[in-house]
Amino acid sequence: MKQTIIKKLSVFSNENPTLLSSIATNKQIENAKKILRVTMNEDYKEFILNFGGSYAGMAKNTLLQSHNACKYSSSQEL
Repeated sequence: MKQTIIKKLSVFSNENPTLLSSIATNKQIENAKKILRVTMNEDYKEFILNFGGSYAGMAKNTLLQSHNACKYSSSQEL
């Protein structure tokens, strides 16, 4: 990921902490790739390792929750 983008995202995340969630770990990324049977772009992995998930846009009358508040299914339930 380009350093200019990382700097802009860092400024944005510092100014808007409620739009971000906790960062991902390498283990979480590997588990997600395995469960979802997908590959991930290196820039995307770098983004979630450094900034976690994010939200940007309009959400009128919508309850938004951090991913930490969500229940995830195990691979056996899928």
